[in-house]
Amino acid sequence: MKPFHYLLISIFVVVLLGYVGVSLYMSGPKQQPAPVAKPAEPKVEPMVEIGNPPATPPEQPAVVIASKHASPLPEEGIKGQYLNVGNFADLSVGQRIAFHVPQEDSDFPGYVSEVKTTPSGNQIVSGMLEDAGREYRFVITIGALQTFGTLYTSKGRYQMEVRDGVARLVSAAEIDRDLDYSKPDFRIPEVPQTKE
Repeated sequence: MKPFHYLLISIFVVVLLGYVGVSLYMSGPKQQPAPVAKPAEPKVEPMVEIGNPPATPPEQPAVVIASKHASPLPEEGIKGQYLNVGNFADLSVGQRIAFHVPQEDSDFPGYVSEVKTTPSGNQIVSGMLEDAGREYRFVITIGALQTFGTLYTSKGRYQMEVRDGVARLVSAAEIDRDLDYSKPDFRIPEVPQTKE
């Protein structure tokens, strides 16, 4: 016989054995499918109100960190409104606060959730303000020369800049009011022509 014939016979035998094996397997005793385990009922935890600072006793009064300024409106051409502010660097985690937003003529209660110091020595105070049953984040960065921050309420975002205990709070809508985003926000200086 030629080697080609051996190859054909080998293939035929393998196919035949495979067919016989499948037939025997199929004709064997039928196994019942394994019962499907019923998924465990989810464990229902009691509802926890998110954001309540655990270290704050309920009787602790809120520290007013921003209040109305005698002259709430800045001079002509400057955006925002003025606020009197306390020393943000004195705040600690879990401390209850009250923050006045003159644009909304409202005092927002809240709490400090984190205080950290950056490698450059700036202090970052963050937490939540409570408004209309929801919590909104605030972040304040205290530097050696200037303090600035961002806070949110249900009505929008505000930017704050503090100098000498007086803050200027500007809404994002007011910041964007006079900006024309269709125009480029850069300038390319003209390069003087040199004579060769």
